[in-house]
Amino acid sequence: MATADPPMPFEKKMANKALDAHIEKQNVPPSPRCRRRADLLAGAKVYKEQCAVCHGPPGTESPAIADSMFPHATLMFKGQGRDR
Repeated sequence: MATADPPMPFEKKMANKALDAHIEKQNVPPSPRCRRRADLLAGAKVYKEQCAVCHGPPGTESPAIADSMFPHATLMFKGQGRDR
């Protein structure tokens, strides 16, 4: 099956079910309300090094790898990703 083919029936539902279960299992605490400059800069560094490859750096088009992923990687600096 090629990555450009449409998803099989129930494929999205099953993939999202597994993803939701994984996220729930992580039990991540809520982020603190107080945002320090050092924390924001550290987060930006982590995003640049580990996330921007798939989710895109600011001011650029969709990375080539994002189009072949399922589920598609959300572009964090465009549309809803930026508004969160």
